[in-house]
Amino acid sequence: MTPLAFVKPKSIFFGQVPVKPPLMDNLPATPTPPPAWFEALFWTGAWMVAHFVPAVGFAVLTLIAGANPDMDSYNHHLMLCGRVLALGLGIFLLKARVGPSWKSAIHLRRPRVVHCLLAVLCLPAVVFLSAGIMGLLAGDGDGPLPTSGSLPALWYALIVFAVAPAVNEEIFHRGFLGRLLLGRYGVVVGVLFTSAIFAIVHGNIPQIVLAFIFGIVAHAIYLATRSLWVPILMHFLVNACMQVLMRTEVLSQSFETTDVQVCIVGLVAIVATLTSLLAALGLYRLREREVVADLCA
Repeated sequence: MTPLAFVKPKSIFFGQVPVKPPLMDNLPATPTPPPAWFEALFWTGAWMVAHFVPAVGFAVLTLIAGANPDMDSYNHHLMLCGRVLALGLGIFLLKARVGPSWKSAIHLRRPRVVHCLLAVLCLPAVVFLSAGIMGLLAGDGDGPLPTSGSLPALWYALIVFAVAPAVNEEIFHRGFLGRLLLGRYGVVVGVLFTSAIFAIVHGNIPQIVLAFIFGIVAHAIYLATRSLWVPILMHFLVNACMQVLMRTEVLSQSFETTDVQVCIVGLVAIVATLTSLLAALGLYRLREREVVADLCA
């Protein structure tokens, strides 16, 4: 037996656990790893920069070529390229940290249909709560929410503004950042920190409010369903509904409201909130049953 092979009696959890011998007390301590929040902010900055790389590259190439193209006609294509590049960065970070099993590590697996249905039923409460908070922040007379001036065809807009952001942002925030922060700070602080970063990268106040509330709900549902495709589906539906509403000019107009209309909207909000709470309770109960089934298997 070598001097370093000191062991203590068997542990009920780990078997024989090595004990540091007294001669190692004077050795330098292992450096403390950097705080997870610093790494999270660093990679979030790199992830955001990746979105602008195609646009900067295109601008440099046109400058070298001496061309003067209409940037508005290329704007949506460059946005799509930036989101694909950012998605590639997120997958690269997951592979570097987790290894080849990164898909199973972030639970990128097919969800159950009942999980998807219950998750979708949670969205109305998120939307009404976000709208109420945005209304309090905006006050009276601030006008409608801003919308994009030029909109592409609906099918292409769904790819650029719904499919690409849903996959890209959920894999990076819920998959990479969430795994990093929850592992270091625990569930509550990790979810709040991840949702705050997810909200801040959206830029303007209305989207920050919606993104923060959505981030908390989506992350909780992700933990309950153990499938990243469920928050990806929720993210897609929210963005897709926004694109449809922008084309019907609902978001670009101000409307005169009567007391009856306010009462109807309030009633709909109450019903939607109760439905969402029941759906959330259903997700929690299903999660409990699955945990029990796993323990009994």
